[in-house]
Amino acid sequence: MPISYTYFDKIKEIAVDSTRDTCVGSVGDAIVHIDFGSGLNPGPPLAPGITNLIYTNSACPNDGSYTLSNNSTACFSQDWFSTPDHTGNYQGYFMLINASYTPNDFYVQTVNNLCSGTTFEFSAWIINMNNLSHGALILSNVTFTIEKTDGTVLQTYNTGNIPQTYSPTWVKYGFYFTTPSGINTVVLRMRNNAPGGNGNDLGLDDITFRPVGPKISSSVKGFNSDSLTICLGNGPVPDSLHFVSSIQKCYALSDFQWQKSMDKGITWNDIPGATSTVYSVKILDTGFVQYRIASAQPGNISNSNCRFVSKDIKVGVYNTVYPSLRVQSSGDSVCSGNAVSFTAQVSYPGSNPQYQWFLNGNKVGTNSPYFTNPNPQDKDSVYCLFKSSLPCTQALVSKPLGISVYPYPTIQIPSAFYLKNGKSMILNPVITGNIASYTWIPSTGLNNPSIPNPIASPLTSTQYTLILKSVNGCIDTAKTTVYVIYDLDIPNIFSPNNDGINDLWNIGHLTDFVNNTVDIFNRYGQLVFHSLGYGAPWDGKQNGYPLPVGTYYYIINPHFGTKIFTGSITLIR
Repeated sequence: MPISYTYFDKIKEIAVDSTRDTCVGSVGDAIVHIDFGSGLNPGPPLAPGITNLIYTNSACPNDGSYTLSNNSTACFSQDWFSTPDHTGNYQGYFMLINASYTPNDFYVQTVNNLCSGTTFEFSAWIINMNNLSHGALILSNVTFTIEKTDGTVLQTYNTGNIPQTYSPTWVKYGFYFTTPSGINTVVLRMRNNAPGGNGNDLGLDDITFRPVGPKISSSVKGFNSDSLTICLGNGPVPDSLHFVSSIQKCYALSDFQWQKSMDKGITWNDIPGATSTVYSVKILDTGFVQYRIASAQPGNISNSNCRFVSKDIKVGVYNTVYPSLRVQSSGDSVCSGNAVSFTAQVSYPGSNPQYQWFLNGNKVGTNSPYFTNPNPQDKDSVYCLFKSSLPCTQALVSKPLGISVYPYPTIQIPSAFYLKNGKSMILNPVITGNIASYTWIPSTGLNNPSIPNPIASPLTSTQYTLILKSVNGCIDTAKTTVYVIYDLDIPNIFSPNNDGINDLWNIGHLTDFVNNTVDIFNRYGQLVFHSLGYGAPWDGKQNGYPLPVGTYYYIINPHFGTKIFTGSITLIR
């Protein structure tokens, strides 16, 4: 799996002498690439023999232990960083190490089937886990070694002390190695040199061993890009592609092999007979293919462990597709304050189409085939820009859709009218707007429920609702109540003796006046009863205690412009 660099990378390529650096401009497929996999914390232990550290499932390993973590925690009172792995895979692991008190091997692996005289890169990404803001601690120090199987050291590289930092910083360490004659198997070893205890804690990820070689480039004649899209059915296209390559002069002779991948670079297959620096292929069918050229020293080209490759050339051949775009709205006119919805209806969208909506020329909405204008204004204009994710298509712009926004009609009418029984009155609300229809509900007691100002003569109090509909279909409503008022029937005597007859001073039709007030006084002018609305008629008591028999005096005010009634009431038992 290829290494993906993350935002906090600070790449530090440590190479051998500068003369060799000039001949390592290309790399081959990794023979070894250890990214430790991915999954939930913690990861499983490494296979026996790979490390002599002790595996633990603790998120914070102790001295001489390691775990596989996809996101370390700030262990040991935040002395350690909290950080994800280097590779960048979802839930990707890295090897989290608390070094032992004595030097030990972090990682050991045997590599077979190598070629003599071939240069390789041995590298790894390392992070000092100790946060410098918590003080200076023992620094990690790692030696990379390439050995024969009998333990004979062929080449080493030392990182030196790996410095602490104030933020998580992955650094790439490594070197180049050329296999001596007769050597086709080597042992890779990474060894800790620093003592453990207070510090020497690190993370390890993306251990890589791969062939490298002179810079090799490839291109297609007539094209300036290494990513080609050829559209059939949209003008003339070449019938063949002609690939050419060049290689840096580091060897007297080099072998070549063109390769292609049909699965986006996951697997590569040699193209039979394509063993020179040029290669031509006819365009016979649609599809996506990647091409590259591999090179190696003479006699080694058939061994994938010994060859290096050029950058991929991506070739996509597709039939030209002509998508369509049509935008529909929930309406081209709307009443003020109502939202308008738009839908882009398209053909050939692909798996990841792009939508951009515009309102009066300004970008709005999200990358979605739907857009809602929550508060449209009159004369608003909406259109959509659509781009299919299919190759060989062009972006489309829809025809702008205009919106007409109409105001609501308005009604001003008192909430209540009072009408004396047997009389009539004109309901005359103040109305604005271009009205198409009037509807009064209910029609009971109205001479015409379809005009703005009907004559009302209900027999009982009635609540009316006026519904207005404008010529543009906008609707407004208002309510009013016509209270029918009868003459008050005021008794002048009652007997609150609990015999079920005249126990309450019931005043006929008083409750027709919703805001009426009743005040009753004794002969000394003291208030003994007060009521607003007269929902509970007087029972001849004051504060719950029966009043003595005698004459009492009342003031009844119905309000709403009617006269005030005064008089006396005799209380008997």
